[in-house]
Amino acid sequence: MKICPKCEINHIQDNEDSCVLCKPKFCIETDNEARKNLLALLQSYGFFGFLHSTEFENFISIFKSKQILPRNKLTSFRDVANQGVICNTYESVKNCLRFYYKEKTPTNYKANYINPVMLVIDPLLIFDFRAKFASGNAGSNSTVITQFAEIALSFDWDLIFERGSFADSQYSSDDYYTKRNVIKNRRNAEFLYEGILSTDKIVTVFFKYKEAYNKAINIFGKDSRFQVGPKRFD
Repeated sequence: MKICPKCEINHIQDNEDSCVLCKPKFCIETDNEARKNLLALLQSYGFFGFLHSTEFENFISIFKSKQILPRNKLTSFRDVANQGVICNTYESVKNCLRFYYKEKTPTNYKANYINPVMLVIDPLLIFDFRAKFASGNAGSNSTVITQFAEIALSFDWDLIFERGSFADSQYSSDDYYTKRNVIKNRRNAEFLYEGILSTDKIVTVFFKYKEAYNKAINIFGKDSRFQVGPKRFD
């Protein structure tokens, strides 16, 4: 097995020149219609924007610079990621901005947040062709990552938007860990964006704590996008 040389993400056999997702000819007109359908599908699950959670001090840096940078372009930031996971993540993924389709993902629960802030990105970013769709955690070998919305429409969105605790009783002892890991991966599905994003694309900022909200206003002044929303995190 090797990494597809075109997308640098998906695995292919040694005798193949590209993965199945890189073989179709990219058609903007066709996929734009698929993106409309995908957006409608996401909204049927309560989707309200692409979500990026970060630490408060990182939020300050983002708003001062007026741009959101991929991990590989950051020089100084408070890292809340699980280092055992991020160290094994492909560089091509770390070159992208990473967003979730919903809040309260398994990864967010395990992140080392002290004072979390959630940035909500304009849903219309889905029509930007620098975007990619991941069927699960983008750092996992079992995740499909594609630039085609037509393919993303076939993802297991019921599972991606599933919330709540894992129901242990629904699994036999033989398949429990396998199925649990599949569910965990899907609940961590991501939206990737290649490049730098202006803070103008942020439609809402949720602060878990009122103190952080007040501090943000003291630094940047009143902003209609700023909201206190502890339930978005718990």
